[in-house]
Amino acid sequence: MSRFTKMMSDGRVVAYGYDRALGYFIDVFKEAEVVGDLLIEEEVIMEKCSFFGSSNGDILEAMEEFGVDPNHIQAVSLDLEF
Repeated sequence: MSRFTKMMSDGRVVAYGYDRALGYFIDVFKEAEVVGDLLIEEEVIMEKCSFFGSSNGDILEAMEEFGVDPNHIQAVSLDLEF
């Protein structure tokens, strides 16, 4: 299994990688935060994996949209583990 994360400037977190059970995956979420006395729960923005309904092409589009490591994008395009 591999898992990489990228912090976006707007506070979103992009987590992506490869897992034998899920295939390629990409999740985008906003972490939980406390504002004053209020706890704002984690917000899931996107969840995709190539084993459950998303194609490698869908994963590639999302990876390119969020600007992840080009070597990882190339690995998915060649259907290689990374």
